[in-house]
Parts: sequence; C-alpha cells; structure tokens
Amino acid sequence: MRVILVLGNKLLLSGAMSCKFRERVERAILVLSRTGDMLVITGGTTRAGFQAEAEAGLSLVPENLKAKTRVETESKSTSENIKFSRELLSDIVTVESLVVVTSKSHVPRTRLLVKKFWPEVYPKTSFEEVGRSTATERFVEYVLCCLAIVDPNDRVFLPLLKKFFRNG
Repeated sequence: MRVILVLGNKLLLSGAMSCKFRERVERAILVLSRTGDMLVITGGTTRAGFQAEAEAGLSLVPENLKAKTRVETESKSTSENIKFSRELLSDIVTVESLVVVTSKSHVPRTRLLVKKFWPEVYPKTSFEEVGRSTATERFVEYVLCCLAIVDPNDRVFLPLLKKFFRNG
C-alpha cells in the first residue's frame, strides 16, 4: 500500500492551523486523490488546551477521502511523527511505499529520521516539498538535522531551539 504521510506543525496561538501546515495537508489530499491508498496526518497536542494538530488537519479532508485517512495524535516531534505512524500502520496495512509531505526546509532532517526509524520503507520513500524556506529556517533545520544524528531525544537543547524558532 502507498501511504501519504503529512508531518504535523504546531497550531497558532489562536488555535488555527499555520499556513505551512494547511499547505502540507492540501498537498497531501491532492497526492492522495491522484496516487495514494492511505493518508496519515500526524501531530499531537503541542499547546495546552488545544486540539491535536492531526485533528485540525483532518478537518480539511473531504468526506469522500476520510475513509482512506488515519490520524496520529500522540506525537510531539518529527521523530515521534514517524515512529508513531509506523506503529499505527503496522497492524493495519503493509506499507510498500511512503510519500512524506513536509516543508522544503524540513526534508533533510526528515529524510534522516525516516531512514533511522522506518528503515524498511526508506528506500521506497519520496518527499513532497511545500512552501519556500528562508535562510534562517534552513539554518535551524541544519542544526536540528545535526541534533537528530546525535540524539533525537535531546530534552534540553532541542526544546529550547524549537521554542525560540517556532513561535507560531
């Protein structure tokens, strides 16, 4: 089965989806309608009192595609998006190929994390890049990519970087 995986993105302070996340979900819906068997929208609750990112993303999926859609609502990071999606799908389907929909600047780190946490599907993984990336975003992703190689579960430095660079 071909699976389209949308990586979550923190909701804005208003509770609305960011343009970046909305664009990811919309692209994934387009890919699903053309070539996919199943859509997985990832993202847990990253702000107290808000709905999970994946649930917000599900609101954009047309009714005729909801039967092909699953949501992963426990993750709080890219590595957890991948790990928890793998767990979610392991009992449901055999993933033959994966299309990861994420931001252009996010692809290098995501590629490393798919290779690390979902190695059996990595050779059959492609990426749909959405949006443009600024020099600052590319720098931050480079730093996060380096951290992902060293320790993706960093509980000190990684959260500080995320908080500093992801203010809505």
